[in-house]
Amino acid sequence: MSKQYKSVGCMVAMLVVLAVTLAGATPRAASGAPDKSSSWGFDIANLDKACKPCDDFYQFAMGGWMKSNPIPPEYSSWGTFTQLADKNQQNLRQILDAAANAKAASGSNEQKIGDFYASCMDAGSDRR
Repeated sequence: MSKQYKSVGCMVAMLVVLAVTLAGATPRAASGAPDKSSSWGFDIANLDKACKPCDDFYQFAMGGWMKSNPIPPEYSSWGTFTQLADKNQQNLRQILDAAANAKAASGSNEQKIGDFYASCMDAGSDRR
């Protein structure tokens, strides 16, 4: 009886993977180049096809991504949301650096933000 449940479980798991794969499939442009506006969805490159889905479904579904995205030493965990947070921090830093270096009009929001950011980033002073 349990062998029957395993078979049904494997079939359901394979159907889920197939459904997710087909849901993420989008038509390509006529030239064969990927369309950047439809780059979201399920990426089959993240699958670990060396692992059987019935043996270890997590490894099968995430193995490729884990191999190509090892956890950096400064983090205890790593994922796409961590990557997104890091990218947002980099973008904010660029915006604030640009505001600090801009010659904005006196009293403007850009000048106030730039001055405030620059005052906190002055590494040479001990103004605690």
